[in-house]
Amino acid sequence: MNRHVVGIIILLIAGILSGIILGLFFHGDAPEQTQNNASPAKQVSVTQSDLIRPSHILPLPNESFLVSDLHDKALFLVQADGTMQRIITRDVAKPYGYWDIAGITHDKQGNIYISDAATHRVLKLNEKGSLLTSWGGFGDWDGKFDTPAGISVVNASDEDLIYVCDSGNARIQVFTPQGQYLHSLQIPSDESKKVRVVKSQELSNTTDLEKFIVIPQKGANPAFVERTFTIQSSGDTLPLTFDINRSVHLGAQKISFQSTDVSTKNPEEWIPVLSAILTDPTTQETVKETLDEVRRQANIKRINERAKLECIVHFIQQIPLTESPENRYPVEILHDKTGNSYDKALFLYGLLSEAGYDVVYLAYPGLSHAAVGIRLTDPLQSSAIATYRDSNDSIYMYINPDGPSFIGGIAQKYRRTDPFVIHLEENGKDGQSISADHLYSTYVVESIFSLSEKYQFLINKEKDVKSDDARKIRENYQKIKNVLDFIEKNPWNTEIAYMRIKNSKVNDIIV
Repeated sequence: MNRHVVGIIILLIAGILSGIILGLFFHGDAPEQTQNNASPAKQVSVTQSDLIRPSHILPLPNESFLVSDLHDKALFLVQADGTMQRIITRDVAKPYGYWDIAGITHDKQGNIYISDAATHRVLKLNEKGSLLTSWGGFGDWDGKFDTPAGISVVNASDEDLIYVCDSGNARIQVFTPQGQYLHSLQIPSDESKKVRVVKSQELSNTTDLEKFIVIPQKGANPAFVERTFTIQSSGDTLPLTFDINRSVHLGAQKISFQSTDVSTKNPEEWIPVLSAILTDPTTQETVKETLDEVRRQANIKRINERAKLECIVHFIQQIPLTESPENRYPVEILHDKTGNSYDKALFLYGLLSEAGYDVVYLAYPGLSHAAVGIRLTDPLQSSAIATYRDSNDSIYMYINPDGPSFIGGIAQKYRRTDPFVIHLEENGKDGQSISADHLYSTYVVESIFSLSEKYQFLINKEKDVKSDDARKIRENYQKIKNVLDFIEKNPWNTEIAYMRIKNSKVNDIIV
């Protein structure tokens, strides 16, 4: 390390100590700083005093280096001129996170490897701090760890190998850069004995997120096919036409992932896969082109901005639902004109996120159902509208991707289950929220809920009265039934359903 870098480190340490001393002098026992959850690719101005508990340092090219902070669970990039930039926080590595960085290293491509002693995992990130893959978990069998510590990239025969000190299991494990277990080195307690190489009889199953990136296939014939969808929304018909790149479609077909994993396996196993699908470049392109076409047709029909949200939702809802467990990427959904609940929910998540909304993925374990939640500006005091909270206590309103339904309305069989509330994209938290007061669907869903109860009550009450009273009750419940029947036949026109309820004054019926 040259004198310039050494000087930077000395200044850094001096700044840290002075910051801590001054902080104690002026503020006493001040509360801890709030964690900065900035997107890993975004540059954040960080002062030296923000680095509270440095633990590991990793020299990089151009006299820069990485330093980890155990207090803030983050990595900082320190440039040769002494400037600092927070490049990675623990949130980028969800669902596992990292809580106790025990070792960091990097390869020639700039990829960063982190060993975490708290979650017993190894995480691989690109040079910008985005998660590529992770592997491990607690255990003593091949590919598992008990308090992993030091980690290093070793070049053997022009091939990088990842060596990880598995301290709790008294061994060193060796992996490919994709996380595939190769063998372990058993360290003997007797120094006169040699290190023993232990090879696995069966390679452990690891989640290599890179394998979910679509590689377009050559030789597609025809190169493109046209798919047209005719959807109903806001009292109008929108013809949507897409040119499907079949080389991308064929590439997506080669990737196998059982969508039912979402309801049958732990979230730690399927969340990284769904996130990888969303970050796939071909998926991002499909989502953007789809959103552009929906918006273009909505503009032609002069649909206002509020109703464009419903156009996006109605498009996904009107794609036929299949019970097939095989996953479909968005490009496959457009090509096949069908998708299961998980596929359609992921497509809707991508569209709403691309449109700028803060959304979450909702997975209902054991029910073969997934949905999307859109963040509300203010809490909604309603037992009719389905809402859920994420780990930050933000509130999200349910949107069903499966078929005809109003935003916020949920079937009774799903209402009784608490779903997993998942942010699949870290930058999605920066999206906009909506105000339920500005949605016609909120009023419609609440009205359906209360009118259904009124209808049943009046049906039962009719049996206990006679003559004119019974006739009046029949008139009221028939009036309610006519409105409910109209709404059921017009699930794609929220504004008309809203006006029908208002004009009929059925909500004014007192029971």
